[in-house]
Amino acid sequence: MRPILLAPHADDETLFAAFTCIREHPTIITCFKPAEPERETEADIAAGLLGCKRHQWPLVGDESAETIEGFFWGLLDPMSDEVPPIYAPAIEREGLEEHNVIGALADRVFERQNVTHYMTYSGHPRRKSRGIEVEFEPAWVWTKLRCLAAYQSQAATASWFHFAEDLREYRA
Repeated sequence: MRPILLAPHADDETLFAAFTCIREHPTIITCFKPAEPERETEADIAAGLLGCKRHQWPLVGDESAETIEGFFWGLLDPMSDEVPPIYAPAIEREGLEEHNVIGALADRVFERQNVTHYMTYSGHPRRKSRGIEVEFEPAWVWTKLRCLAAYQSQAATASWFHFAEDLREYRA
């Protein structure tokens, strides 16, 4: 059964879980639709570089938890008791609310034991800095850099650039 990586936003798969994507080749589900249309194209390019398939949900970020949960239930096969491995954002005290909602709903719908949480933002100023470091092969760094470069719409923003300074990834 193919794993699923829940990425709240287009670029989260690259920023926080690229090494997991390279290793596991999950189906990436981008939960919230980006406001900028080019971000979907950029996310498709990044997913391709990571060797993954990607699906974009139509959620825009102001839906209720019940609506989002309904999308999650739709991922399960009603004819099977098997739950695929799920990668979801960790629930972090200083994390983004949308990341925390996705992580909490993943635990609830997919049975906590099937969910592996990846760290997104923690601490100040929004740096991933704690947890268990994800092991990677040196060549994977170049793939991650190519994926980061695919996000041209984000590359010039001050809030995004600092992620290029530390390419490590962490799990909760």
